[in-house]
Amino acid sequence: MTAHNDRESIGESLQSVAAQTSSGFKFLVVDDASEDGTPDLLEVFAAEHPHTSLVLLPTNVGVAAARNLAVRAVDTPYVLFVDSDDVLRDDAVSVYLPHLASASADIVVSRAVSQSRTNLSQWIVVDHHEQVGALSARDCLRAVARAQLHGYLWNKVLRTSLVRAAPFPDLSSQSDLAGVAGFLALAEVVVMIPEVTYEYRLRAGSITNSKAQLPANIYACLAAVESAFETKAMTHSHMADLQFARIWFRLRALHAAMALRDEAELRRARGALLRGISLTKLVAVWRLDRRLGMMATVAALSPSVYASAYRFLKRRREFRH
Repeated sequence: MTAHNDRESIGESLQSVAAQTSSGFKFLVVDDASEDGTPDLLEVFAAEHPHTSLVLLPTNVGVAAARNLAVRAVDTPYVLFVDSDDVLRDDAVSVYLPHLASASADIVVSRAVSQSRTNLSQWIVVDHHEQVGALSARDCLRAVARAQLHGYLWNKVLRTSLVRAAPFPDLSSQSDLAGVAGFLALAEVVVMIPEVTYEYRLRAGSITNSKAQLPANIYACLAAVESAFETKAMTHSHMADLQFARIWFRLRALHAAMALRDEAELRRARGALLRGISLTKLVAVWRLDRRLGMMATVAALSPSVYASAYRFLKRRREFRH
């Protein structure tokens, strides 16, 4: 776990770790130079729970760098990341351990639940993958490229050596997804399990829920996915999945530029989208996902109509929220 000025939200997360029904784990917290008293709270928790270790950083380095420091400090063969404002289910470790015992899995992916952005009283299942059991990392990379498998860290147990070999890129946001793509590039076996182990809580100001997502970070994620496809030597039959990713990420970057209301960013995002679109690519994406194909077509042919529709739907979502 990494933390930064999380005194108001970290308590429930810490208690969810303490409440685990299995004791077969170690708990490491890296405090990223908090100034709100979070270190004091962590020191009390560590004193009461001997399996807990603390690293208190003197200067703020950001979440990606803090995670990389944490991975270098652990001595276990696997690692699970927990956000400081979320909750582990009580049996999370117990659910994961049997799948790690054989040592064949590089990554174990569970299901999670997330609060709905439009109704915080509703919970949505995350990574409700149709297939359960061992899959190739190549197939999982294809699922990430098509947004069928999320890049969140918190429902994935990772072989520690993978994370050390492919450190998180130094991004202010989206480093989870870029990191997962890098891990899948090096992994061989991914085990999908049906149990829900994690509750993701929406909180104003959190990185995932921030309104200030940067297009550059989204392009960095796309570059990580493209690099992973190259590392895995994906065949021509898999290129439709990569074309899907290229359009999907570029549309996300366009949305981020719209939210920033930065005309220079908006021009760059539109240009990147147009350069990445051809009739052949659009047809391939339409075959995979009609909704994305329609969005890309409208964004390319009528940017003003697309922008108006995006702003309308965004206001509607915020109103409902």
